[in-house]
Amino acid sequence: RGPSAGRDAAGSIDATTPQDTVVLEITASSGDATAAAQLANAVADSLSTQAEKLAPATTGKSKPLTVSVVGAATVSAVPSSPDVARNVLAGLVVGLIAAILIVVLRQQYDTRVVSAAALAGVTELPLLGTVERRRRDSRLSTFPAIPESYRQLGAALAATSRKAKRSVLVTSAIPGEGTSTTALSLAIALSEHGRPVLVIDANLRRPGLAALAGVDGTSGLAEVLEGRTSLADAARPSAQPGLSVLAAGTATGDPGALLSSAELPALLASAKARYDIVIVDAAPVSIAADAAIIGASLDGAVVVADSTRVRAAQLTGALEALDRSGVTILGVVLNRAHPHRHRS
Repeated sequence: RGPSAGRDAAGSIDATTPQDTVVLEITASSGDATAAAQLANAVADSLSTQAEKLAPATTGKSKPLTVSVVGAATVSAVPSSPDVARNVLAGLVVGLIAAILIVVLRQQYDTRVVSAAALAGVTELPLLGTVERRRRDSRLSTFPAIPESYRQLGAALAATSRKAKRSVLVTSAIPGEGTSTTALSLAIALSEHGRPVLVIDANLRRPGLAALAGVDGTSGLAEVLEGRTSLADAARPSAQPGLSVLAAGTATGDPGALLSSAELPALLASAKARYDIVIVDAAPVSIAADAAIIGASLDGAVVVADSTRVRAAQLTGALEALDRSGVTILGVVLNRAHPHRHRS
């Protein structure tokens, strides 16, 4: 064998002496159990021979050093390494600890408004309704059919005060919380009582109400505010009896300046004169001041909070901004809530 083979063999041999004994235990390791046993036995035999040769010479009959093999190495049926059972158990324990740690950290540092209890920790405003998450809640594919939760929302709005709320703003703290779906669904629910209802898409930056309602959106709020058409001509009837939709249209100028013009309060006053109820869908508070401007001309505002997205600080900031602008906040709708979590 070459020098490297000798070094490899030496590295696979271990010798220990149990305490208070003259026994030398030899252990050999190898990828082959038979080879390991043969290596250990060979080392033991070689050690016996070499030890006696190295013993000092003597003239007596007794040998100064006697080395003998107490027990020959046998082929092990179970590998000493790796210990699969131990490794699997250790992996399971580590995985379980990591999972528990992740859950604890999420509960500790996840500030999303995921439930009614979490909402109560953010604001004292009433929870007007809870809409559980659905597979497809970005579009009303069964329009004008709506979940029962929106009818409950309409009833909750009617109970917020003795004076009926005939014009309501629907907004949110951040984009993507479902304000357009909420505004349209609420309008459908209110129109089911036989009252004429108008829903307005005032999100001129990212309109989407016309597509949800399935109406023509080429002309709408922007054209009315710019004097290019009238409310009567721009409002479109929907598939829901009694419900009309005023799409956002296409603004030729700055949307913020258009919504801040004197024409907007005049338009809203005209809408309230023509319809029993007016619902206005506005851009998120964090995007622009549109909601604060529009809300000042309406009876109140409903803030949509997506339980999967909005953080407590974001919702608090939106509510404070609306309040500073003099908007009457009627309450909060918890959207896309977990079927079980929101009840806790």
